[in-house]
Amino acid sequence: MQSKLMMIGDVVDFYLLLIFLLVAMVFLLQLEYILGEGQTLSCDISTQTEISPIDSPKDRSLWDTLWSHPGAKYPNYDGFIWLYYTKLGLGTPAKDFYVQVDTGSDILWVNCVGCTACPKKSGLGMDLTLYDPNGSKTSKAVSCDDDYCTSTYDGPISGCKQDMSCPYSITYGDGSTTAGSFVNDSLTFNQVNGNLQTAAENSSVVFGCGAKQSGTLGSSSDEALDGIIGFGQSNSSVLSQLAASGKVKRIFSHCLDSINGGGTFSIGEVVEPKFNTTPL
Repeated sequence: MQSKLMMIGDVVDFYLLLIFLLVAMVFLLQLEYILGEGQTLSCDISTQTEISPIDSPKDRSLWDTLWSHPGAKYPNYDGFIWLYYTKLGLGTPAKDFYVQVDTGSDILWVNCVGCTACPKKSGLGMDLTLYDPNGSKTSKAVSCDDDYCTSTYDGPISGCKQDMSCPYSITYGDGSTTAGSFVNDSLTFNQVNGNLQTAAENSSVVFGCGAKQSGTLGSSSDEALDGIIGFGQSNSSVLSQLAASGKVKRIFSHCLDSINGGGTFSIGEVVEPKFNTTPL
């Protein structure tokens, strides 16, 4: 009797998941925090979908955050990988970096020149790029006494002196890690104007310069990318930094297209016509 109840529960969970995925693909999901005025920044989203186990921190994080909401739990169905990523410009002159869009973490980080165990190739059809602080005219190291560093760690870091670079370290669910130091440099993006045309815009942001990766983050897999951009609620996220500088409102939204790819990721006001929104 107990096994039958479990089977019925699994079927119900499966159909609930299907309904939720369909809603997520059709409607614009919008998260609004509270802060600031600004313009809309937009970037294109690409997807990678394949049949294989969910075995990387990036895949698991995306599954857990995009396809779940408070108060509901959905089963982890191995065999489905959903990888959403976008292209950013970093540095001066700007170089393109492909990063995973992750709503479950906070900081933006990319692999840097001289890093240990960083992926050298990807099966996604793009060339991987290593960020070089010395190759950018606008790159600056973030020191341990910088306001960004102390606010990120809720105070001074023990043993980190003023002339030292502010470190970062992230451990994901499967034990994979990324570590390095924070840098300040120019982020290039598309700004949507009132006539729905886009124009290049840039802003100074702090992000992680990855020096060492482990686990699946350091492997040259089919899903390897240059880094991850987090859209969490902390002040260390790119969204919070852009809002604090008055560039945008503290809002982001994404319109997910079909599993074959496509879609739009917007920061700030949603000005595109004929979009329906679903409040979270």
